[in-house]
Amino acid sequence: SGLSITPANVIRAFEAALETGATDLVCEVSLGGTGLADFGVLTSFAGDYKVAGGSLWASTAKLQMVTLSKGGSKLIAGEDVGISADLTFGPGPRGQVWCDGREIRAEGERVTLDLGEGLDPESYAEAISGAAAAALVAGLSLTEIASALEGFEGLGGRMKSVEEDGISVLDNSNSGLRATGVEAAMDRIGGGGRVALVVGEEAETVCEGMEIPALIEILVRRRREVDILILVGDRLAPHASSLSAFTASDLNSGLSLAKTGLVKGDRLISCVKCFR
Repeated sequence: SGLSITPANVIRAFEAALETGATDLVCEVSLGGTGLADFGVLTSFAGDYKVAGGSLWASTAKLQMVTLSKGGSKLIAGEDVGISADLTFGPGPRGQVWCDGREIRAEGERVTLDLGEGLDPESYAEAISGAAAAALVAGLSLTEIASALEGFEGLGGRMKSVEEDGISVLDNSNSGLRATGVEAAMDRIGGGGRVALVVGEEAETVCEGMEIPALIEILVRRRREVDILILVGDRLAPHASSLSAFTASDLNSGLSLAKTGLVKGDRLISCVKCFR
């Protein structure tokens, strides 16, 4: 079963890895922050935000991978991080590794990718590039990396495109969702038919909560693009009337409500900040 990225769950994931005989364990933030990791990946410092109840900048917490790193560990970083790393990734001049969805490029070498049809390459470019950079530092070849990624169609809740009963669904509901991610999903839904947007947060405590003012600004500005708007969570409910929206208490009830107004050929955007 899935686990949230709360630090305590790193211990549970580690124990599960030992029980299954796994040789590798990948954790988001927490393990690197303790200095226990063999490899630390800093994706980006862009769009910095507050964590720990608003007491700490995310970039400061991320730098624990550097300040607490153990001897012999390797650091992989996005090109905008601006610190010395064993390998950097990004599309610019400082990036040594980059994936554009069609191929992976690394220091003059290129290997073609065969990703799944349901994957949005733009949404996954940075993630695949960072993973490829880490794999290269770990000793894998570009050919081995491309082979491992063959047919990869993305992860549920991370700009995952699927079709359900003839309805095109773009699933971007995850714990790290921000207002910018909602707008990105609206930009990328494509296709025709009516559009339903299920948006909000299941709880204010999910990874610092959603930036409500920024989200409301987007919804007001782009309300005409959405035929059915469903707001999830207590903090958005007061805005339902002014936005001509329905309300729901959680992701599943919001999706169920949206589907009652959609038919084959329509589109559904799922953008709820929640643990899955």
